[in-house]
Amino acid sequence: MQSDEAWERILDAKLYGGMCAACGRALDAGEPVWHQRLDMRLRWGASFEETYRRAFVGRECAAPELLRETEGREPVACRGCGRPMYVAAQSLRRPALCSRRCRTPDARRRRTDRRPA
Repeated sequence: MQSDEAWERILDAKLYGGMCAACGRALDAGEPVWHQRLDMRLRWGASFEETYRRAFVGRECAAPELLRETEGREPVACRGCGRPMYVAAQSLRRPALCSRRCRTPDARRRRTDRRPA
């Protein structure tokens, strides 16, 4: 990916969820997503910088090797909205969330769960 629009799309997908970070397609409710590395070539003035971001993508944009790796495995549900997600095992050390928008309901639910009865 090599454009400011692609960069904005990735950031929007990470912040709001509900869209494929690679192509921008709106995702159906309950449609599974795959956590994938997206390589970027960004222009800074007259030069370019190679970088990457990890973000959630739909099936049609997921890398074939990622689809093979997750085949037969049960997805993890987002703690905020319940969307099925395929994430790497090391990513599960943190709460499973598909976007920053889902962080707020998840934090509220954890505070409520800790309150004494």
